[in-house]
Amino acid sequence: MLNIKKLGLLAFLVAGCILVLIVVGKNAQVRTYQSKQIVCLTNLRSVRTGLIRYGENNSGQWPTKEDWCDLLLEEGYVFRPALICPMQIDGPSTFAINKNAHGLEWGGDMSDMVFAFESKPGWNQVGGSGLVEIRNHSKLGLGCHVLFGDGEVRWIPVEDVPKLRWGSVENKGAK
Repeated sequence: MLNIKKLGLLAFLVAGCILVLIVVGKNAQVRTYQSKQIVCLTNLRSVRTGLIRYGENNSGQWPTKEDWCDLLLEEGYVFRPALICPMQIDGPSTFAINKNAHGLEWGGDMSDMVFAFESKPGWNQVGGSGLVEIRNHSKLGLGCHVLFGDGEVRWIPVEDVPKLRWGSVENKGAK
């Protein structure tokens, strides 16, 4: 027969085990979100590579605004999964091209300008700050991945999204 001390110790051990399981479960969930965020970053880098390769094979021209996803897919510059952030599985694509960057060359005065970004779900999207999706990674913090004119893809926290450059040097901040 168990006495009161042994029963108290058993209850303490059970509570400790439950606490450990909760902590381990939360850490596993955070690691899952972090890995999906890395995949999203990698996918936008794949879009960058597809845009660059497309330009190299088409006299420096970008795919047309109306069918950039279609052209990158059809001509083998990206695979379909690269057009989606794994944190947002609704919709055919979760990336868009900045309408003001279309046709510009990488680097130079455009190095800090948004070229592509995480967007609301859609297909062949071209637009500006109104399409930005900051909630895809809400489990880790609000913000989005952005491809800049220097070819870098960076995480932009929500408070810095309004500071992004969407237009030319003359109209910095244009949406």
